[in-house]
Amino acid sequence: MFSYLPEDSIEIGIPTPPYNASDAHTVMFADRLGARKIIFAKNTDGIYTRDPKLPRNFLDHLREQFRGRPQFLDFVYAQNIEAQIERIGLNQRQQPTPEHLIETAAIPLFIQSSLYTIQVVNGTKPNTLVDAMNGIKAGSYILK
Repeated sequence: MFSYLPEDSIEIGIPTPPYNASDAHTVMFADRLGARKIIFAKNTDGIYTRDPKLPRNFLDHLREQFRGRPQFLDFVYAQNIEAQIERIGLNQRQQPTPEHLIETAAIPLFIQSSLYTIQVVNGTKPNTLVDAMNGIKAGSYILK
């Protein structure tokens, strides 16, 4: 799992993505290395229809279909991600961000890559990461 590319990544054959786009960096680098799968260790158990940590007072800002309880999704197709999950979430500073789950810039890069899946697991639970690395079902999947 990679989270950062050097500023001069063009020298290793990878176009330079935006500085703060670690998910995009990961997709680009993994594709360049010939990987077929990426495991993202996030702070939720996988993919939900909306950020399960979103405070109740923030729900009014969401599209109506996402105001109820967040539903866990075993998988979501990348091209349908905008329709199936609410992308508004909170960043580490508890500020609203339109980048919930995975950065917007990473999605088209994933679709265009040779990767076949992104697995999203809870990085605060080390066993789920170990399971994912061992090919055991853990978390959720973003598929093409």
